[in-house]
Amino acid sequence: MARLAVAPPPYPDESLAGYIIRLSERNAYTSHTWMLGLLRERSGCHVASAAEATRNPQVIAAVEAMAGLPERSLADRSFVSWSHIQSWPCGEPDWDARPEKAFQRDHPMICPACLEEAPYARRLWDLAHLPVCTRHGIALVDTCPDCGTPMSWRRTAVSGCNACGADLRRAPQASVAPAVIELASLGLSPIHLGTAGHTELITPEDLFRLLHLLVPRRPGLSLEASGKENFIKLPLGDRLQALTTLARCWNGSFLESAGIRLALLEHWRHLQAFNASFFLRKCKHPQISATHY
Repeated sequence: MARLAVAPPPYPDESLAGYIIRLSERNAYTSHTWMLGLLRERSGCHVASAAEATRNPQVIAAVEAMAGLPERSLADRSFVSWSHIQSWPCGEPDWDARPEKAFQRDHPMICPACLEEAPYARRLWDLAHLPVCTRHGIALVDTCPDCGTPMSWRRTAVSGCNACGADLRRAPQASVAPAVIELASLGLSPIHLGTAGHTELITPEDLFRLLHLLVPRRPGLSLEASGKENFIKLPLGDRLQALTTLARCWNGSFLESAGIRLALLEHWRHLQAFNASFFLRKCKHPQISATHY
């Protein structure tokens, strides 16, 4: 299988979809269809975008071959299987625990400050429920600062708008509360939830489920519309608000169950039964009367 003329290795924390875009950019492809066409030719599989390529083992293998990388060296960056994912070095996220349905497969997010430091897509940006940069303490961006077009996995430049070519590094930077950043930095690790007298661990998948239940309610937005399958399609602002709501329950050591329970009831008080019942049970506090249900 022929290699690409220019094939830089991926950065340790680089997104696989972002790496495919960077390969396209480094080889001066002026259309995303060129790179995707090469991947289809070499893998025998049709893919419509760089994000879709990350879910297909045959396409991932083709990327490795075209970039001259060892077999399965990109597997830990995919959203195909968790069985072979290894933890990052001490203090880094455990990608074995990432919620698969959190993958932002429609409109990617970027941190303009990170791109200014080094123009490649970080894989933490691939997770829809953590729309903040924990390095710079700012919200991620998913639209062009010039034309307002949603960012696309079909673009041919990591730092360029797919519609007008504007430099995404010039996007405005909005600061986020420290508690939100701290909670997001723990988003791929088990987190304690409970009271001062008793806590228990919830998994990253639990955290994802909890966040999609805390999305702000709006007229016409049903439980199904905000469910896990559709969570990634919600506006970035709604997903950030859910994380901000949860961060108000973070005391620096654990998520306070009483606060979470009240937040859930505020969102879903009009429902008799819903799939937040697991968290209502987990968040039940002895000092909160059952009448609050």
